[in-house]
Amino acid sequence: MCDSGNGKCPQGKWGKYCQNNCSQSCLDPLRCDVTSGYCSEGCVTGYIQPKCEQACGFGTWGINCSMSCSSHCGGDKSCDPVNGTCNSGCGDGYTRTQCDQECVAGSWGKHCQNNCSRHCIDISHCDVVRGTCTGGCVAGYIQPTCEQVCNVNTWGMNCSMSCSSSCGGDKSCDSVYGTCNSGCVDGYTGARCDQECAFGKWGTNCQNECSEHCLEPSRCTAKNGACMGGCNAGYIQPTCGQACGFGTWGINCSMSCSSHCRGDKSCDPVNGTCNSGCVDGYTGAQCDQEKFKSDENTEWSAISIGIGIGIGVVVTCVIFLLAAAVLYRRGMLSLRRKLSESEDKAGTETEINYLSDGNNTYNEVEDNKASDNLQPYDAINLGDIGIETSDYSNFKVVA
Repeated sequence: MCDSGNGKCPQGKWGKYCQNNCSQSCLDPLRCDVTSGYCSEGCVTGYIQPKCEQACGFGTWGINCSMSCSSHCGGDKSCDPVNGTCNSGCGDGYTRTQCDQECVAGSWGKHCQNNCSRHCIDISHCDVVRGTCTGGCVAGYIQPTCEQVCNVNTWGMNCSMSCSSSCGGDKSCDSVYGTCNSGCVDGYTGARCDQECAFGKWGTNCQNECSEHCLEPSRCTAKNGACMGGCNAGYIQPTCGQACGFGTWGINCSMSCSSHCRGDKSCDPVNGTCNSGCVDGYTGAQCDQEKFKSDENTEWSAISIGIGIGIGVVVTCVIFLLAAAVLYRRGMLSLRRKLSESEDKAGTETEINYLSDGNNTYNEVEDNKASDNLQPYDAINLGDIGIETSDYSNFKVVA
């Protein structure tokens, strides 16, 4: 129906017979092109030209659908065509109705409801979407969010260090400091079990000392204390702390006591000397030398020679004493004869006295002073004929 006055459609109408209403989504619903219905003032927010009858296309909104929905909208990324509110809320790391604001420092995730981990090196900076600590994790925690402790056998910043292979037990260690949870295996020490035992030490926590019986003093393996150069004579491997077993001796106890040892067949563990001597027929410290008959004959010959010499000495002494006795008797007989002859000839009484002046001699004394007639017999040394002077200090010869 046309305006009877001017032949045009009235306000809010358009078309050949003015039968169409201008769209309510026209910015001014009473003003649209009477021929095409084009909203002269444009469309309200959320609708698109020409007639403002069609809502904004997917992902757009606002006046003339000139705005795009936020890329941080969740779900299908759609939003209200009028105000741009994300239909499915925001994706992680963003907030507000149009999801156009990033989470504030220290927060992250859906609706920014999560706080950055306290194990972040900088707890105020983490990825707003995933919560990854921007500056990495403090020692003992692993990315991405630094909420998980290091995996077994790792430790340190970003869990980049491995527990020492010398850790005992399950080889695990403290995730922060690397201290071995079950101590060290034998031969190592230190909180992280990364120090081998010092020279001369071995065993758990290096608390043992190498044996003094090591052939090379203070040189033994840090793990089990085995002497590197072997043991001194008399001691057995591996640690050289134990003396040779019964019946053995020498370096590394490699020698056996002689079967010719007497008694319990034991011997000194160092030099093999038989503790109870040798059985019959053997000699030497280790009873390893057999006695031969020639040796026994030699021994008997030596004994026989000794006996013979002794007998010879005794016989000689007896003969000497017999000879002395004979000489003495003869001397006495001769003396008596001479004295008898002298008396008969001179008629004198002769008396022989022993003078004990240390010369052991007898002197002839004549009452008539006729000593010249006894000149050959005036001195007889009794010692020459084996007579002790003490026995004849008052000896007299009477004619």
